[in-house]
Amino acid sequence: MKTIALALFFVFPHLNTQDRQCYDLSTRSSWINMVCYDDGAMSIQMQGNTYNFCDVPSSVFVGLVNANSPGTYYDQNIRGRYRCSGY
Repeated sequence: MKTIALALFFVFPHLNTQDRQCYDLSTRSSWINMVCYDDGAMSIQMQGNTYNFCDVPSSVFVGLVNANSPGTYYDQNIRGRYRCSGY
């Protein structure tokens, strides 16, 4: 995870809160503002609401952060998957 985060650090606005990696996607998406990831737990801030996802592979997080269209990537790879129990 650290290697992936370091590779992305210079490309996208990045916040690091201990081991949690957060990226501001608002400059490339009108729908997704921020995405954060920490050891399989991912939260996405979309249109003022925050949604939590569990057991997300790091490759899915990296794909979202690197996507030309984060909204399209979300629809194709995340929507309806990785829900936390009780969600």
